[in-house]
Amino acid sequence: RRVAQAAARARGRAVHRALQALDAGEQRALAGLLEKMLAAETTGPVSSRVICRLCDPDACGHPQRCPVTQAVR
Repeated sequence: RRVAQAAARARGRAVHRALQALDAGEQRALAGLLEKMLAAETTGPVSSRVICRLCDPDACGHPQRCPVTQAVR
């Protein structure tokens, strides 16, 4: 659990740094594109478990807004 939490924190810092290069509109556009890509890659429950391995459920709004969960449903 500690290793997973450390990995999530490191990932969060890296994503935050990368997103600083984009303005708010670009960040919104990227979020929409990534949601579309995740949904397209979600072909069923098995793929959703692979895609969401160590994901941050609070970041995606799981389960109500999670693009992967919605694609499986």
